[in-house]
Amino acid sequence: APCMACPKGTYKPDSGTRICTSCGEGMGSTMEGGVDSSACRKFCVAGTASSDGFEPCDACLEGTFQAEAGQLLCKSCSNGTTTEFNRTNSSDLCVPVILEATAPPLVGPGVFWAGWLAVLVSLVASRGFV
Repeated sequence: APCMACPKGTYKPDSGTRICTSCGEGMGSTMEGGVDSSACRKFCVAGTASSDGFEPCDACLEGTFQAEAGQLLCKSCSNGTTTEFNRTNSSDLCVPVILEATAPPLVGPGVFWAGWLAVLVSLVASRGFV
């Protein structure tokens, strides 16, 4: 029978055997036909990504996440949501964006700044309470 290259994620150090050895959990390879364990590399863990899915990896930045290991890109949270931290590994950790209000201008004692009312109405409307 003809020789066959070991598939990605495996290697075969001995030419006299047909058995390919797995790289192991959390590891893989980018090419077929690995001949020793140096062909194996660690996958990026959830919450990170890289150009080939293997270490070295970049953390997913705020507003993005990656739930699976070995991925090329981080996914964006849905509109109106973000993550609170880098390296987020679940879409469940995407939370509503909270708009930070700026302080009202000084208008003097007893004078109400109408701009606060507009900010409050806008915020309540964006949450679907109006």
